[in-house]
Amino acid sequence: MLPPSSRATTRCAALVALLAALGCNRDSASRAPETASWRLSERPRLQVGSEEGPGPVLDGVYGGVIGRDGTVVIGNSGTAELQFFDESGRRTHVAGREGDGPGEFRAVSWLRRFRGDSLIVFDVIAQRFSVWSQSGAFAREFRIREAQGPARPIAVLADGHVLVSAENHYDPRRDRGLVRDQMHLSVVTPTGEPAGEIGRFAGAEWLLYKDANSFRASQFPFGKAGFADASGDHVVYASSDSAIIAVYDRAGTRVRGIRLPTAAHRELTRGEIDDVLGEFGNEGTRQEIRRQLRSAGTRVRAPAVGGLRVDASGKVWVRMPASGPGVSRWVVMSIEGEESGSVLMPDSWFPLDIQDSRVLLRETTDSGVHRVSLREVLR
Repeated sequence: MLPPSSRATTRCAALVALLAALGCNRDSASRAPETASWRLSERPRLQVGSEEGPGPVLDGVYGGVIGRDGTVVIGNSGTAELQFFDESGRRTHVAGREGDGPGEFRAVSWLRRFRGDSLIVFDVIAQRFSVWSQSGAFAREFRIREAQGPARPIAVLADGHVLVSAENHYDPRRDRGLVRDQMHLSVVTPTGEPAGEIGRFAGAEWLLYKDANSFRASQFPFGKAGFADASGDHVVYASSDSAIIAVYDRAGTRVRGIRLPTAAHRELTRGEIDDVLGEFGNEGTRQEIRRQLRSAGTRVRAPAVGGLRVDASGKVWVRMPASGPGVSRWVVMSIEGEESGSVLMPDSWFPLDIQDSRVLLRETTDSGVHRVSLREVLR
C-alpha cells in the first residue's frame, strides 16, 4: 500500500474506507436479520465544525476521543493539531502544530485513548507516535523499531500495546489492474518494540494503472476491503465479502468465528456510484474505475461489511447495508457473538469513538466538509 502523500490522498482513503466498507473453533449460529432497534439522538449533546465560520473549520478529521468528563478531543489533520472542546462545544485550546519536531505533526492521522488518561496520536507521514496528556501536554514520542516499511496503527490493546498493520508496496513494472492488499498485523510495545505477530489478512483492493505520465494507485471504491480492531486483548477481523467475523488471541490463534445477521447485498444506484466517482479529482482515475466496472460486467452491490469499530466496553460495532440508499445498519455484539442491538446511521456519518451510551461522529456534509457531533444512543 502506498503511504499518503497529501491531505487529498488521505481524505480519499478515508472516504473509500467508509464505502468499502479466518482456524480452529466453531462458528456461532446464524441469527435473524433484524435486531432490537436503537436510535441516535436527533439533538446532539455537542456539535462542532462549520463550512464558513464563525465556529472552527475542521479539515481532515481522522480521530476523536470522548473524555471521561464529557470533553472532546479532535485530531484535525488540516491544521496539524489537536483541538479540545468542553461539553458545550466551545473550543478551549489546541495542542501541537505543523512541523517535524517534538509535539509537532505533518499529519494527525489516528487518535485513540492510551494508558490511564493519556492520548496517543500517529502521524502517518512522519511514521511517528506521540503521547499526550488528556489536557494536551506533550509527553513523549516513539517510532516502530525494526519496521519493515510504512505502517499504520489499528488499535490499542488492554495492556497498552498497539496493534499495527504493515503496508504493502507495489511495483509499477509488475503490478497492474486490481490487486488485493495484505494486512500484516502485529503488536508493538508502548515504546515501539516488536511484541508478536498476529498474521496476514486480506485487505483492500487497489486499482493500479499507468497513464501517460506516471504509475498510479488508488483504492478501488467498489472493491473488497478488510477491517480490524481490538477488544481487550483480542484482535477482531472482518472482510467486506464475508458474513463471518473472526476473533484472534494475542498469539494469532483464531478462537472464534461470529456469524453476522443475514443482510441483502443491496445494489447501489447510479447516483450513488456517480457520487463516489465524483470524489476522485483525477479524471484518469475515474475513467479507469469505470473501465474496470464495465469489464467486470456485474452490478455494484453494497458490501456485506463496510466498517468495524470496538467501543470502550469491548463490544464490536459492524457496519452492514440497510434496506435503502444512503443509510447503513451498525450491528452491535460482544466478541462471544451475543447481539446487543443495532442502530441506523447515514453513510456520511462515521463513529470516531464510542463510550457508554455516547457516540462521537464525524459527519461529512454534501460539500465534503467535516463536522463532529456527540450523540446519545437511545436504547
